[in-house]
Amino acid sequence: DALPILTPFCLTLTSITQEQVDAAPGFREAIDLLRAFMGSTPMLFCSWGEYDKTQLERDAQFHGVELPFDGRHFNIKQAFQTGKRKFSVESGLAKLGLTFEGVQHRGIDDARNIARFLHHVTLPGE
Repeated sequence: DALPILTPFCLTLTSITQEQVDAAPGFREAIDLLRAFMGSTPMLFCSWGEYDKTQLERDAQFHGVELPFDGRHFNIKQAFQTGKRKFSVESGLAKLGLTFEGVQHRGIDDARNIARFLHHVTLPGE
């Protein structure tokens, strides 16, 4: 897996450094680590919108890797929104009386904040 060279825009947006990218596992290895972490426990892939799901599928196809999810996806953004109002993660948290913790657009911080919505939406099968 060739490691990408981050653009100045990406470096500023995420606060991730090129050194961190260079030291990180490639896509195949990261998916193997995720698969090992998940074990045989069934998991529901959740995200804020469809972008992350679509991008993961594209990356998996590009790298010839099967994702460890069974294809089910829960769009938390769609489940949280009411009426025509569109919420960002930050404005959705504010509606709940919460503030974004960490750095926006940094994967781990985004994931942790998005997970905070799970107590406020109805998951499939509930």
